[in-house]
Amino acid sequence: MLKKYLGYIKVNKEEQVDRFSNINQKKEIEDYCKTKNYKLVDIFTDEEFLSNNTKDRKELEKMMSYLENKDVDGIIILKISNTIRNVSDLFTITKELENKEKKLISIEDNYDSSNGKIRLVETVNKMIEEIEKDNLINNNEKRIDY
Repeated sequence: MLKKYLGYIKVNKEEQVDRFSNINQKKEIEDYCKTKNYKLVDIFTDEEFLSNNTKDRKELEKMMSYLENKDVDGIIILKISNTIRNVSDLFTITKELENKEKKLISIEDNYDSSNGKIRLVETVNKMIEEIEKDNLINNNEKRIDY
């Protein structure tokens, strides 16, 4: 049976010229679906988005609502750290998808939320990223104080 997925893209202004541009993310998701023989039903895009709060992303909200009554298997993104900025949001999104019997696939992270071991590893990685980010912010604030 052909599996069907939605794509989700988040683009920041500063990322629009590199590999996380809207065009590059779309191509990567389309290519991945072709390789896996998945049908890409639609792609939702939050562009020029500055907040890290996933609750403020209109297209993400629309996509999550779309999943309620549609015959799709889940969501495909290019990279977790570009899309989901903290562990709390990762838990919230994967739990919501799990409750809807859908899954999250991240291409570059080789992440599939239906695999418990992979989910655990990605959660730990996300926690480490958050700690490193907080340390960097704290170090920068200390430098500014001098």
